Amino acid sequence: MEKRPFIDLAFAPARVCARPSRDGGTILSSPMPLEPPPESVGVMLAHWASVAPERPFLAERAPDGSWRHLTYSQAHRAVRSLGQALLERGLDAEHPVMLLSGNSIDNALLQLAAMEIGVP
Repeated sequence: MEKRPFIDLAFAPARVCARPSRDGGTILSSPMPLEPPPESVGVMLAHWASVAPERPFLAERAPDGSWRHLTYSQAHRAVRSLGQALLERGLDAEHPVMLLSGNSIDNALLQLAAMEIGVP
């Protein structure tokens, strides 16, 4: 079997606190505090579009077998444009989006755009 190369990744040290529970189990917890979560998925997308704009965000197979890639910056621009288009068409919390589709980059962008503008 061919040996595959691995990249060394820098992970935080594994630290776990374990304490017994009353029912005989074990409760595991981390002593490392969690950072606050981002305000929204849109905030995360904007962050990565500014920090790593050319990093791949989404990829899918094209019908010809090649790959279609979208970077964080491309996705962020598309989501903002789609969000504006949805608003211009009168969509809001009272007039939601309905999407009947398989998984695709276009599906993801439309869902992200709807989330960005608060349209269910």
